[in-house]
Amino acid sequence: MYGGNPQHIGRSLAEGPASPNLKWMFRAGILANSPALGADAGIYFGSLDGNLYALSRDGAEVWRANFGQVSGVPAISADGIIHVGVASPVEEMFYAFNRDGSIGWGYHIESYIVESSPIVAPDGTIYLAASNPLTAGGAVIALNPDGSERWRYYEVGSRIPFSPALGPDGTVYVGALNGNLYALNPDGSLKWQKNLGTVSSSASVGREGTIYLGAGFSYRALNPSDGRQIWAFAPVDGEADSTPTLGRGGRVYLTSGSNELYAINAEGALIWAFSAEEEEEREVHFSSPITVDGAGVLYVGTEEGELFAVNPDGSPRWRFPLPEGGMVLFGPAIGRDGTLYVGAGSNLYAVGQ
Repeated sequence: MYGGNPQHIGRSLAEGPASPNLKWMFRAGILANSPALGADAGIYFGSLDGNLYALSRDGAEVWRANFGQVSGVPAISADGIIHVGVASPVEEMFYAFNRDGSIGWGYHIESYIVESSPIVAPDGTIYLAASNPLTAGGAVIALNPDGSERWRYYEVGSRIPFSPALGPDGTVYVGALNGNLYALNPDGSLKWQKNLGTVSSSASVGREGTIYLGAGFSYRALNPSDGRQIWAFAPVDGEADSTPTLGRGGRVYLTSGSNELYAINAEGALIWAFSAEEEEEREVHFSSPITVDGAGVLYVGTEEGELFAVNPDGSPRWRFPLPEGGMVLFGPAIGRDGTLYVGAGSNLYAVGQ
């Protein structure tokens, strides 16, 4: 699922390629998303062309389901069910697809659309954030594995384009465009809400429960008990608009929306900054969350259609222009064999050794 798990830590046990090589490219529709990888070796991703795609690991299409625009990364449950919401305002639906592409169930969200990635908790509960295009309100919804509604929290006064994140104690965290971060108890009641002025990314949650997210021009670390600030870090240039990635040893990896990446320690102090060199007067804008592999190497995409790999010490590893470019909005997914799967423009790319 988005960020690899319900906490969105953005970290994989697999190790990515030491040097990049294009294995294959699959042409989909406009704004192809990065995929979720199934235990069955399937690759599942959506697009604003209205399709959910299932590919094999060699890039061959297995099936597609045309049901509405998909604006987030699907979430796959332990039994292989693919969960995805519709962002177009006509359908107002959330679906569970079986591995063969058939619909297991559909849930009518009643005037709401899904603009972000759902998550599936270890107990099978599905959490999604929904927005009402007419009222500009939002709701957080919890569904049982069979698609029945467990609870719905309506009291969000604006759209929610960010993915929910799950704390270790079952608290659900989600930010909204009104600048509030909401913490919901496992039963759907409000635990607390904190106004941050602006919320600009989905949250990630550490093992101890600390919440990390972007808030305008700074990243924040917040206490899970009441949302009070632990530390703030402002990038030198650009906005704090990507979900923070949580590395080992308390490290937090951040992008700036410009040409810099940052490694922060558990106290919020800078460990190192990586600056992408501008070549041939071309600007670089990091546009995706960072994905960290099992060796601590960072992978991140740009608005200009490139993939960067950065070593754990902040030194450059490699830089790979995607053949047809396109903005990278979601961090790469790493397969068990180390292949990077990333959506950019109209394509899904597989980049390996």
